Amino acid sequence: MTTGTNQDRRPLPPAGTGTGRVDAPGTYALMLRCRQSGTVSVGSLGRLSIEPGTYLYVGSAFGPGGLRARLSRHAARTKLKRWHIDYLRPRTSLVCAWFSTSPERLEHEWAASVRAVSSARIPQPGFGASDCTCSSHLFRFSDSDSDSESGFDSSRRSVAEALAASGGDSFGWLEAGRLRGLTRRRR
Repeated sequence: MTTGTNQDRRPLPPAGTGTGRVDAPGTYALMLRCRQSGTVSVGSLGRLSIEPGTYLYVGSAFGPGGLRARLSRHAARTKLKRWHIDYLRPRTSLVCAWFSTSPERLEHEWAASVRAVSSARIPQPGFGASDCTCSSHLFRFSDSDSDSESGFDSSRRSVAEALAASGGDSFGWLEAGRLRGLTRRRR
C-alpha cells in the first residue's frame, strides 16, 4: 500500500509501519478488530452489542505518563476496568493507534472528524464521552467496509485521513506490535 496524503498535503503513514514518539501527553485513537458477535456490560452505560468489524476509540492522555502510559495500558488485555474502553478491549484485538502530541486536546475534534466518515456508525451513544457533549468516542465501521481486507484497508485509510486533517504537525502512528512493546521500552 502506498502512502496517501490528507487535505493539508501532509504525508499519511503507510499501513504496517509506525512513526512518531509517544513520550509526551496527547490525544490518541485506537483501531480495534472484533471477530465475534456478543454483548459486553459497560459499567453504567449498560450492555453493548458488539458485531464483527472494525472499531475506533478516541481518547486523551494528559495525565501522568502521557501517551506511553495510556497506550501501553490499552495494549494490555487484562486490567482493572476504569474507562468504558476497558470493558470492550478483551473482546477485540488491537490493530494500531494514531496519536498527536499537540498540547491542544484534540479528542473532541477527532471524534467529530471520525463521525463524519461516511461508513462510521455509533454503536453505543455516550461511550467514552460521559464527561463531554460528544455523541460518542467509539465508532464502528460497517461489515461491508471492514470484513474484507480491502474494506478494512479502506476504513483504516479513511480514519487516517480524518485524524491527520485535524492532528496538527505532531501526528504519529503505531502498529499493534509496537504498542505492546511500549511497556518493555520504558526508561
